[in-house]
Amino acid sequence: MKSMTAFARIEQQYDWGKISWELRSVNQRYLEIYLKMAENLKTVEMPARELIKKSVGRGKLEGSLQVTLNEAAESFHVDINLVNQLVKSIESVQQSLPEATQVNPLDILKWPGILQTQQNSLSPEALNTAILDCLQQALDQLNEARTREGKALATILSEKTEQMHQEIEKVKTIYPQALQHHTEALKQRIAELAGQVDDHRFHQEVAIIAQKADIAEEIERLETHLTEVSRLLSAKNGVVGRRLDFLMQELNREANTLGSKAIDPQLTQASVECKVLIEQMREQIQNIE
Repeated sequence: MKSMTAFARIEQQYDWGKISWELRSVNQRYLEIYLKMAENLKTVEMPARELIKKSVGRGKLEGSLQVTLNEAAESFHVDINLVNQLVKSIESVQQSLPEATQVNPLDILKWPGILQTQQNSLSPEALNTAILDCLQQALDQLNEARTREGKALATILSEKTEQMHQEIEKVKTIYPQALQHHTEALKQRIAELAGQVDDHRFHQEVAIIAQKADIAEEIERLETHLTEVSRLLSAKNGVVGRRLDFLMQELNREANTLGSKAIDPQLTQASVECKVLIEQMREQIQNIE
């Protein structure tokens, strides 16, 4: 199991220069990838995204790529065709707006794609390969951090699950005594009001109360959901966050029903404790992939 929150930074030095990747990931319902890189490196963006998708299942991931080439390894080239197109567009605007000022040539060079970097001794393919290799190392580091955090979250959730089991066992112990006490109190109340008790009618009323207050189904479903939570916490497929979140909704529904059927303050308190534990688990699960 992995957390969605982590950070990684890898820097690799080569004869021709340096590559560095910085990755940050936070919780998100789906996988969202945001990459920041120089315009002349955009050819590697799609392969980089595909590589990330193989390593990260869910979360918002922001990646920043920096490539620094040695002076001997790079030179600059102006894309004349793009300059000509840009100049024509500028002339059209100036004809429509005679008051427009002249464009500074340095501003034209800043236009994306105008000034391109050329590697004298390094092919674009070799550069892209080095960039992706460095990215894979950063992803490995990121996932190591995500896994460490995931193990810590699994420990916390396992403890909360065990506490839930204890509350359920408490309910199973309290319920028969609570039902008996409730029945005796009802019989005494009827006797006080009516002077005498019709045993046949009384037993009918008790049966109706017992049926309405029966919590066997809720207990069974709570235990089933908790078993599934424990299974997911140890599952080999680490992408379990959304499934766990769904189970928290189901657990909360059963805990609410348990509270609505409570015929004793101790049962009500146990239901409240269960809901508190569920909410605590839900908060942690928001960070799980």
